[in-house]
Amino acid sequence: NSASQPTSADFIANGSPTPDFTYVVSGGDGTYQLYAWAMDSDGNISAEPATISVEVDATSPTVQSIARADADPTGAGSVNFTVTFSEPVFNVDATDFIADETGSLVHGTPTVTETDPSTFNVAFNVTSGEGTLSIDLIDDDTITDGLNKLGGTGAGNGNFTLGDAYT
Repeated sequence: NSASQPTSADFIANGSPTPDFTYVVSGGDGTYQLYAWAMDSDGNISAEPATISVEVDATSPTVQSIARADADPTGAGSVNFTVTFSEPVFNVDATDFIADETGSLVHGTPTVTETDPSTFNVAFNVTSGEGTLSIDLIDDDTITDGLNKLGGTGAGNGNFTLGDAYT
């Protein structure tokens, strides 16, 4: 992008030391450069603009996958799942996951560890029994990318129930 010096018709806020204005971005997510020139009371426009970089993020994060992180079948005392999001997210914790089990399987509460900002490990201790174990992510609108909620605003629209299972 390049900037060209504006005319007085391009100014929407003047006369105020801290003008407020709205700029509508129609190009979608990305980094945009805004150029601002100063104009004095005689109508002289500054030769060089001040450049402001603006990051636009209107895309809500989603769950891409929930995959087994260990060999299957397993008789191990704990199992791990890798949960991958479409972009870095915040506020992922044990309350976001529920176990989906069959048979006589008995397990503990999940432990969630961030692997990187878009990947998390969810571990379960298995205390006894036999059966299958998978996990579901239940969207309660607490997981965000800093601006947008998982699946968009509204609890449940970011749920993910199609992950791998251990047998």
